[in-house]
Formats: sequence, structure tokens, C-alpha cells
Amino acid sequence: MSTQIPARFIIKESLSLFSSVAFPLPHPLLIQPFSRDGTHRPAACRDWGCHIARCRCSSLPLHHSIPPHLLLLLEIQGRMGRSHRRVSRHRRGLHKMDIIASEVSSTYGVKTHVTCFDFGSADLAAYAALKTELAPLAPKILVNNVGVNVEFPTDFVEMDPADVDRIVRINITSINKMTAMLLPAMIAAKKGIVFCLSSGGGAVTPAPLLAPYSGTKSYADSFAVSLSGEVVDKGVQVCSLTPFFVESAMAKMRKSFTVPSANDFANKALNQVCVSPRVSPHWVHAIMAGAVTLLPLKAQVSYVTNLHRSIRTRALKKKERLAKEN
Repeated sequence: MSTQIPARFIIKESLSLFSSVAFPLPHPLLIQPFSRDGTHRPAACRDWGCHIARCRCSSLPLHHSIPPHLLLLLEIQGRMGRSHRRVSRHRRGLHKMDIIASEVSSTYGVKTHVTCFDFGSADLAAYAALKTELAPLAPKILVNNVGVNVEFPTDFVEMDPADVDRIVRINITSINKMTAMLLPAMIAAKKGIVFCLSSGGGAVTPAPLLAPYSGTKSYADSFAVSLSGEVVDKGVQVCSLTPFFVESAMAKMRKSFTVPSANDFANKALNQVCVSPRVSPHWVHAIMAGAVTLLPLKAQVSYVTNLHRSIRTRALKKKERLAKEN
């Protein structure tokens, strides 16, 4: 008698317009693994963490029309897709998601399910409905990757209070709600992995002029590391990912020696799952983190403050120039 393998992965990513600025608006991505014949888990996959860590699947080829802020989602999903997993995604741009879902299905032969969920405005009833929808899939891996930030570094007293509230609500509440929603089933099955996407600017070093965002990322890191101690003996692994800049729409930075592409970051993150409760996937970031922590805290604050003020100055000049051109 064949048994259906429960869903294992949730990855959150997003895009929307907020205050006339492109911000991520959260949606999760679910991936459900099956055996090669679709009936049972292969023997080699007894330990999901080790199975994923050994995975060497190639990344999903991206279509030129896909916006860059979806790279992380798609690159991670590409590797999972090659391992015969079911994919389900939540986002507001359902038309684009339908296109991507079709591409994934045709490229990797996996089943996809597209739905819509807005973490920015979700209330208790919305979360309850989402829980009901996800229950039959029984996800066993959750990647908390929802995150929004201000347009560019800004002093806290100059930030719109509504923006600050939104950053806290999306970056923190989504982690709490989704983890509380899915963790009990993982514990019951004695199998599961929870990723929390933190940031070097918060978990490793302070980030003046991005104080609310930095605070939420510090929370994500502390939450993941602390939770790992509670559930490791119950068969569930929890891991905090602490990158610095990654090539994305939010970072507004191009790939370089210190800025990995979303593809590189996703591959390295998957390869290091369960290595430690806290992981800095890109090796350059790991060295940077080690070097920064050797500095006195006052020096860290001073350096990042000057760095972010420089970024803010350039961003304001660019914004002014574009306004004149238009």
C-alpha cells in the first residue's frame, strides 16, 4: 500500500509596492518531497538534513522576465525541484507565480500549488485559514524568509511610524506564527528543519540607520538559536542564516567578491543545513563576521554608521537626479 510523503519545505519570499517603494510582501513556498516512484521515501533520505546537505542539484534556469528579488526563492526551489519535491507558493502576483509554477513543473516534473497570503495585513482569522489549508500537506521544513526594510538607511526619528510597525509585524510576527503553526507536526513526526533568515546587520554587528530592521534580524537569529536547543532532541533542527549583502532587489547591490548571487547563497545555505544553529553560508561573510567581532563594539557602531550615512547620501542624490529627469 503506497503512502503519500508529507510536505517538507516552506520558503517565504515576496514583492509588492509599499509607500511607492518596491518592498517584499511575504508569501511562503512549500516543497513536498517524494521518492523516485512517487510512493515512498528513498532509503538514502532517512535523515532529511544529511540528504539535503549532500544534494548537488543544479539551479533552476531563470527566465529573463522574472524579477531579481525572486532569485533566492527560485534558486533554492530549483535545487529542491530536481530532488522530486512538490512545490506550493504564496504571493500576491498570482499571474507571475502561475507562470513560474508552470516552468518548474515542466522543467523538473514536480507538482505545484499556488495560493495567496499577505503577511503584511494578515489577522488571526487569516492565519487560521492558512493553517487549515496547509494541514493536509504537513510541511516538515520551514524557511522563514519574509523581510521588509526601508528604502535606504534612515535615522529612526525620520522613519514613518507606519513603516516601522510594518517592519516589525512582517519580519517578526510571520516567524512566530508560521513556526508555531508547523512546529508541532514536526515534533510529532520527529522530523523537521526550520530556517530563519537573519542578517549580519543585526545578528553579527549593529546596523545604525536601519535600527528597526536590524532589531528584527537580531530577533530572528536569537529566536532560531534558542529554539534549536528546545527541539534538537525531538528530531527537529533549527538554523539561523546570517548573511551580509546578497545580490537582490532589497540590497540594491550587484554580485561581487563580498556579495554572492542568490544562486550561490542558496546552494551554500542548503549545503550547510544543520551544521550549526547559526550559519553564515558564504565563506567571505563568515570571515567578515569573525573579523568584525574582534573590534570593540563602539568601533563597530562607528564604522557601520559612517558606511550607512555614505549609502544614504548616494541614494538621496540618485533619487534627486531621477526626479529631475522625470
